[in-house]
Order: sequence, then structure tokens, then C-alpha cells
Amino acid sequence: MEKQGGSIADRPRMVAAGEILSYGERLTFAHVGDRFRRMRRALHAHLQPKAADEYQPLQMLYAKKMVLNILDDPSNFYNHIMTCAAMTIMKVTYGKNTPTAATDSEAIEIRQIMLMFRAAIRSGAYLVDSIPWLKHLPWYGQELRRGGEMFKRLNTNNLNRVRQQIVQSSEDVGPSFARSMLKDGGADTVSVAMSVQAKVQAEFDEVVGGHRAPTFADQSSLLRLQAFISEALRWRPLVAGGLAHRTNKDVIWENYCIPAGTTVFGNHW
Repeated sequence: MEKQGGSIADRPRMVAAGEILSYGERLTFAHVGDRFRRMRRALHAHLQPKAADEYQPLQMLYAKKMVLNILDDPSNFYNHIMTCAAMTIMKVTYGKNTPTAATDSEAIEIRQIMLMFRAAIRSGAYLVDSIPWLKHLPWYGQELRRGGEMFKRLNTNNLNRVRQQIVQSSEDVGPSFARSMLKDGGADTVSVAMSVQAKVQAEFDEVVGGHRAPTFADQSSLLRLQAFISEALRWRPLVAGGLAHRTNKDVIWENYCIPAGTTVFGNHW
């Protein structure tokens, strides 16, 4: 999948998750073509490693706030982590400067959509993926349709707010035109990656000490922490089993031929 990624970059049709829940607007489910390439290009311009460096001061600011909140209220640590994730993603995605807490209605809706998304992509979860015409029946998939309306409303409201900022102000509103995939997937990914276990504490103490907070400059010295995070994400990936791919041409793998149009899953484990 790494050496022949271009041959399996396509996605099979996912009616429940891609068409009903996402209105066909998520890059995650886009089929290979001009639209897919335009969406990838727009995201790459603001998410490539050099561009992502610009977000480091923002991440440090919210991370320090999160640590202070955990020290003040350790029993509510999960909400503090989710608050940090939501604030960071909303700022990067839409340039939102107002505080965003895990208990805010917007953050709650993002979590609800993400839970529906994770359920909808499971193979066989919805009959409509096998019988696509079911999506035209008004009584079918009411929960998915409500989630789709929520998804559309969240993005429309935030994009309209950014558009209004651009019209009314000459200030730079930041990389706020990033697609909703960053916001939806980011809140879960960031919160998982921020988990800290006792096994990396010794490395922290040696590299960082007890008198300052770690920074991105310490990253190259925190090898155990990086390995721990990678293993945690491998052990418990955001989407168990991964997202299905589809071959857009015949693929030769060792002595096997995978025909074009075949659905392919990568093994996370």
C-alpha cells in the first residue's frame, strides 16, 4: 500500500458514511479524480510539515492551559483534554478565537458526529451500503440524516462566520478554510495522542526536568515518548480496521493480481 499507493488511492462507495452522513463533502470518501486532487492540494498547502510549524505556538498555548486546568481539577482531566483538542482544532480550522470547551454545544455535536461516523464506516453496519436505493426512502436512516444535517449546519455556520470576517476586516483570519475533515477527525486524534503514561516519565524528567514545560524543540530527544504515542495509535487506531480503499487498476503483489475495482483494507496490526 506504500509502494503502490497511487493504484489504491480510490475509495469504494460508502453510502451511509459518505453520502448520507457527509453529504459527499468529505475528502475521506472522495473518489480519485480532479475534485479529489483539488481538495488534497488545498489541504496540503496548509498541513504540510513546514506550514504546520506555524501552529506550534498555538498548540503550546493551549497545552499549557490544559495542564493548569488538570492541576486545578484533576478529576475532570478527560474534559480538559477534549477542551484543548477542540480549541486547537477550531482555531486552526476556522480561526475561532472564542473559548471552546468540551461541554460547549458545538464541541458536543462534533463528538456526536464523530461517533456516528465511526459506526457508519463499519462493514455491514447499514443495509444501504449493500442496497444503495434505500437512501431515497424518506423513512430510512433517520439518525444518519439528522447527523448529516448537524454536520452541514456546523460547517456552514463556521464558514459563513469566516467569510464575514474576511469581508468586514482586513486582518488575517488564519488558515480557516481547511475542510471539515480536519475538524471532525482532529478532535479524537489529538485527544488520543495526548495520553501520558508513567513509562515515559523518566525520559521527561531527564530531558525536560521539573522546572519548565516541554516544547517542540525537545521532540527529537523524546524518542521513547514518540514511540509510545505511535504504539498507542497502532494498538487503538482512531478507526478500527482502517478505511477501505479501492484499486483503480490491476495491482501485482508478489505472485498475486488484485483486479481493478477491488476493495482493499490495510492491516493496522
